[in-house]
Amino acid sequence: MADLDQTIDRIAAENSRNRHQDLALGTAEAGFAIALAIWIAVVFSPPISAPETSAIVILLILVLARRIASDWWFQRSERLGQESLTDYRSSFSKAVIQRLPSESSGAIGALAIEGTEPVAARLGRYPTLRALALIQPILVLLVMGYIHWPIALGILITTPLIPLLMALIGIGAKSASQKQVDALTRLGAHYLDRIRGLETLWMLGGARNVGAEIEDKADQLRRSTMGVLKLAFLTSAVLEFFSSLAIAMIAVYIGLSLLNLITPLFGLPLSPLEGLCLLVLAPEFYNPIRRLMAAWHDASEAKSADEKVKAVLGTQWQIPQEHEVENNPSSALLSLQNYSVGFDPESPLIQPVDLAIQTDDLCVIFGPSGSGKSQFLGSLLNGNARLSGSIHMDGQTIRSLTDQRQHIAWMGQSQWFDEGSIRHALSYGQPTAEDQRYLDILDQVGLLEQLGQKPLDRELGPRGAGLSGGQLRRLGLARALLRQPRLLILDEPTAHLDADSADQLAQLIRDLKTTCLLVTHDSRFENETLIYDLKNRSLERRS
Repeated sequence: MADLDQTIDRIAAENSRNRHQDLALGTAEAGFAIALAIWIAVVFSPPISAPETSAIVILLILVLARRIASDWWFQRSERLGQESLTDYRSSFSKAVIQRLPSESSGAIGALAIEGTEPVAARLGRYPTLRALALIQPILVLLVMGYIHWPIALGILITTPLIPLLMALIGIGAKSASQKQVDALTRLGAHYLDRIRGLETLWMLGGARNVGAEIEDKADQLRRSTMGVLKLAFLTSAVLEFFSSLAIAMIAVYIGLSLLNLITPLFGLPLSPLEGLCLLVLAPEFYNPIRRLMAAWHDASEAKSADEKVKAVLGTQWQIPQEHEVENNPSSALLSLQNYSVGFDPESPLIQPVDLAIQTDDLCVIFGPSGSGKSQFLGSLLNGNARLSGSIHMDGQTIRSLTDQRQHIAWMGQSQWFDEGSIRHALSYGQPTAEDQRYLDILDQVGLLEQLGQKPLDRELGPRGAGLSGGQLRRLGLARALLRQPRLLILDEPTAHLDADSADQLAQLIRDLKTTCLLVTHDSRFENETLIYDLKNRSLERRS
């Protein structure tokens, strides 16, 4: 499993330890290419005559052998890249679940699916290509030096210009890749946000503008992508220019030397066989570098995506290291000390507050819509928008309730159920429970009799179609209770229900023998003993 706390370069370095076979195949490919060049020179050097059948057979064998070696290591590297990408995405998904970053789920989805695609190249073929870009040219250069060392020396002198120009172009490529990743995540976040609110936008007459907004975001992504492509073409053009110029100079030198129009350097003789061999070998020197440059842009995009992943996973509240909070010896199951919520320390949404919930308490927080109730719960669950203070569970300091997820259950006002049976709906997150456990939970929330015979096999349609709103809330509560939580968090559990369903659900919550933190503005919970009111940016206990 990839460790996302490491850089992608570090992950690639660890994966490179098992590439010995790929490098051996790449070296063999260079050997076959050199042998092919020499054989072509032997067969077609002056005086030219019709080649024998055996010579053609050997030529075809060398071509086939080179192709097999090349495809073999390339396919192995591609397979490793795809496996590494799957591993990387799995690590990213688990890290998102564990850390609950504050980024939009649309942005995270776009980053996980499309944004991380270049990681396959960075962890797959790029390390092999980078090594072969050193091994293969050296082998070719040694053979060219053995045939006519002044030409090999000339190629060696001009070679450093290529990585120098690549480095200069790379400065702009990194910035362009980062802009592309940012544009991709913004488009994903914007698109999902509009899809979620499409029904409301349609009712308010704003749906026609959604297409234009998405088109504008897509155009920003198109421009950033074209910026990356421009740099890719520029890189390719620079490499092709220098390689073509070097090969052309070699061809001119060999041609003039064979025509006796110039004297070969250092008085070294040059035969037609040697000249043709050098001309065929010269492109082979630049071919590995050309392949490396083709994958280099993918590697650059992968690095930008990895940096974005680190940034996304880092959007969570951290306990200040300069003054670590000590554990709280309080007997309360959950306690908050000097806890404030907001985005600006000078103007918090909720002023610092102390709160304690004992085991089996039903703590109700009242507040009007827009007062910050959901933001308060979000800060408890994942640390988002937390400005100061500490959270303690069983006297132990925790970063957020996510650290105690095995003891926490949550039910919001919107319940999500996939198509399938009631058993499938309940087993989400609890797949190992037995049927009797499911039946007991359904009976506890008052659904068992309502579902008729074989309740666990009853089918639900999309979004829980087939059950009423009140029944879906009960089913959601049953799913939460299956975890046997020590703390149950309820966000507006009776919202948007008819009076009878809301009365029944409220009574059901009161009868639970589970510690509950309930956020609502429903007057049905006005008579509870532990009530806090959220108003005027202050959370105060009701006397």
